[in-house]
Amino acid sequence: MSKQASVSNYDQSVIINGFRLSGVQDLNGSYTIQKTPINILGQGHVLSLLNAPTEGNFSFSRNMISEDPLLNLTGNLGFSGTIDYLEKSFGFSGGYLTSYSVSCGIGQIPTINTDITVFGDIGSGLSHSATGTHPAIYTPSQGSIFIECEGTGTNRITNFDYNINMNRQPIYKVGSRGPVEVCLIKP
Repeated sequence: MSKQASVSNYDQSVIINGFRLSGVQDLNGSYTIQKTPINILGQGHVLSLLNAPTEGNFSFSRNMISEDPLLNLTGNLGFSGTIDYLEKSFGFSGGYLTSYSVSCGIGQIPTINTDITVFGDIGSGLSHSATGTHPAIYTPSQGSIFIECEGTGTNRITNFDYNINMNRQPIYKVGSRGPVEVCLIKP
């Protein structure tokens, strides 16, 4: 018989740009290290060299229970973060939002889905602490959702979906470990 383990919310935390995020339900992460083997005639494979910068990706979904501090990170500035799980910590710097979506309906807890691409350092040796205070908890109710567009607006909204996709292009220079600039490619 296999032993099943569960992890409580207080055993994990996600800190992005100094804010400890609440309501995280699901988190996935990966990174790639591209290497080229060096072969010497008569010796075969001797060692490998990096042939591209390290790049990581994180995606997570969470319940939206307050004003979201991540919405301000859709611009050109990079950020850092840490994912703590039980006794382990995995951090990054040089992260950029690549996708952000909110889904909300009356009588439901709004959900946020976020995708982050990391062009900087990533690994278990990086750690960042929470410095910001969490916004006040707020749950939407009927009439509290308001949409305004070109001088007119309404609060007769029963549900909505809001999506932002940001295409990022890192620019590297010879000898640098990270990009010197990450451009936001506009449509």
